[in-house]
Amino acid sequence: MTNERDFDTLSDNLGLIYKWKTNLGKVLAGQYREALIAFSESDHRDTFASPPEEAAWLFRRLNGSSPMCSEDFALFCLAYGNHFGQITPVNTFSTHEEQDLSSSEKALFMRNPYGDRAFRHFSSLNKGMKSVYSQSYSSACEEVYNGRGTYVILPIHNIKDGSLTTFRRMLRKYDLKITAACSVETDDGDYILYGLAQKFLRSDVGNYVDMSVVFPEGTSLTEFLTCCEILGLQLRYINSVPLEYASDTLAKHEIHVCFDCRQANPGIFALFLDASHIRYEIEGIYNIINE
Repeated sequence: MTNERDFDTLSDNLGLIYKWKTNLGKVLAGQYREALIAFSESDHRDTFASPPEEAAWLFRRLNGSSPMCSEDFALFCLAYGNHFGQITPVNTFSTHEEQDLSSSEKALFMRNPYGDRAFRHFSSLNKGMKSVYSQSYSSACEEVYNGRGTYVILPIHNIKDGSLTTFRRMLRKYDLKITAACSVETDDGDYILYGLAQKFLRSDVGNYVDMSVVFPEGTSLTEFLTCCEILGLQLRYINSVPLEYASDTLAKHEIHVCFDCRQANPGIFALFLDASHIRYEIEGIYNIINE
């Protein structure tokens, strides 16, 4: 039977543990700051081609063989990421250059009531946008890919099925990026999320980020999501898709995730992704215009 003295002893011990942990955290933070100052004053920086390389090298130097996709590294990026220089996510996430938008933009989609509703929402972004009906979503994507259209409008998510993998694979096949989204109500009261996709990411600023991820050996989904939470990203939904090129004996999966990044710093998130050597592709940075 536990008496009051036992509880007092337990409380004192827990207090000592908490104090030790807090002091250790201060010591480590002090070590990081000293290392960053010494690093910035040394000649080491000249040997690195990018901020992610700098961050990875210094973190490994301070932590031995600690894994890069870890809570410790996420905290390191969050606290000291700006020290390595601001990374522009749109340059990291896309190989397409920014283009000027004309008043004669064409949006291609299949003719149906929901597509028409989505177009009306998206046309509020540009009054000069014109609708062009296509025979299929695939042909609409191909037209945009070949420069004969500016946008394709297609469903990307619904309440019943979640992320619509077929359409997302179509966007990846034609290297199209989601730059805006809208919610369309169906006749039975459900909602479909439609995406407005084009050949480049218009901006690195948006409330939501869609991305696909393939983890390196030794990195788990749990570790990745924990790191993203530390960096301020909130998971909206997640989907797992088998890699098309994986063999039967080595079943690997690609993870599709959507994050709410309103509380996150995009540059620090980009630093974390690149320094962690996670294989990823940004499929969209966007706002839901009628949210």
